[in-house]
Amino acid sequence: MTSLLTLGTMLNPSAATEPHFVDNILTIPSVAVEFGPGRFLNVQFHLAADGRWDLVNATPADQQPTLPQWLVTLINELSTTPVANPPAQIIQYQYNDATVYYLPPRCCDIMGILYDVEGHILCYPDGGITGRGDGKCSDFRNTKTQEQVVWRDERDA
Repeated sequence: MTSLLTLGTMLNPSAATEPHFVDNILTIPSVAVEFGPGRFLNVQFHLAADGRWDLVNATPADQQPTLPQWLVTLINELSTTPVANPPAQIIQYQYNDATVYYLPPRCCDIMGILYDVEGHILCYPDGGITGRGDGKCSDFRNTKTQEQVVWRDERDA
């Protein structure tokens, strides 16, 4: 693992937009390295118990995966509907040894949707009236790994 302190002089923090911190993971959507390899997407650091920051993910921009056509269609549909509160986003994870795509709940009693790589709905992991989804993948929150935001609605509300 590489320490954040080691990378501190190499990163251009102004290149990062909308970083977020969830479950001791700091995710920065885009980081430009002033010299060397260039731009990275989905840069993630883990905050260790001893206060150390460990680099856990950095995808070179030129290696960003191509999205499946069904997902591009879904993104286009979401982009034409009114902006949700919070704004819609789609996050890729590894779950049960497979790539999945998660559309979080966007408002009120709407359930989040978990899709497989083919676009089939696996379950509704959260949201709804109880906030617990449909109960078919209750372990999703605790077992998902390798978070990568693949799309976020950046329109103004």
